Amino acid sequence: MYFLFLQSKIESMDRLSTLLIYAFVGFPVLFILFPFGPLGLFLFVYLALLVMVIQSWDDTDESPARINCSQCGAPNELDRDQCKHCNSSLTGQ
Repeated sequence: MYFLFLQSKIESMDRLSTLLIYAFVGFPVLFILFPFGPLGLFLFVYLALLVMVIQSWDDTDESPARINCSQCGAPNELDRDQCKHCNSSLTGQ
């Protein structure tokens, strides 16, 4: 849960700040898990991968939905009836 809290705070930071936060959190976690031997290393790698997977989840798709023209392949917005590049009909696709 602590990693999820950190993730919400990190999303608003720039890349350098994000790397610094990961370093300051990751190294202590590594040293806490180090005495557990191979199991500790496994847990550290597992937690690191879990953080990367959570970070890769992106619920907001900020790119607008588009459709490609069947004639020329140009991307067009979904609300268009004709291609903005070649003026062919997009409704029959």
